[in-house]
Amino acid sequence: MNQKVLLILFILLFYHQFSFAQKLEPGKYVYDYPYTDYTRIYNFKNDSIFEFYERTDIDITIGKGKYILKDSILTLLYESNYDNNKIDPDLCYKITKEYFTYSDTIIFSFKITDNNNDPLVGAVVSLYKGNDLTSRIITKTNDKGKTKLKFDKSYNGNVINFTYVGYESCGYLISDSLSKAFEIRLKQLQLPVLYISNKTLRFVLRFDENNNFFIRDEWNHWSHFIYRNK
Repeated sequence: MNQKVLLILFILLFYHQFSFAQKLEPGKYVYDYPYTDYTRIYNFKNDSIFEFYERTDIDITIGKGKYILKDSILTLLYESNYDNNKIDPDLCYKITKEYFTYSDTIIFSFKITDNNNDPLVGAVVSLYKGNDLTSRIITKTNDKGKTKLKFDKSYNGNVINFTYVGYESCGYLISDSLSKAFEIRLKQLQLPVLYISNKTLRFVLRFDENNNFFIRDEWNHWSHFIYRNK
């Protein structure tokens, strides 16, 4: 078999590899970077609607709009005014017990966990009057995520703060003289969210088998997206 025939066979094989599918099937197409938190997802829906999500270790990028696929060029028409008015109303704490104390000393007990209900060891619980740091009372959770804070009734009207590195801080306003038990759930710090708004982006797209595809970026790098229909 001569070199010309081999070349033709190679071209046909290459063409088949990148031209297996004829259209974008509805579903998610995911590009995961191994050993990192970097994920890029295109969710193509019916009526030429798409959603885009990208997570890095720095930020999260989101966008949505219409798409056009023609002559191996994927055009993404991002909408403007992306709706992101979602507010989480949940409090970080739940009071599980409260009782009256006859002495001047109030005792608050805490169990501090993360979103998976795993204990946060070394979480800081602190309290002070106004801006007076000399009045500060501080304690840390043990290996079960538990600790207690003792203070007198003069701290009424001040805020107890709950902090842990990498997590959102929150607080509780002391409004009475009851001793209490709390369950505290801290959320991990959220990455800043960026929105692709009112933009048109174009990429060269080549299909692989099983509805997967490659996208070539502006640096001439091909990213392989795996089709997931659920």
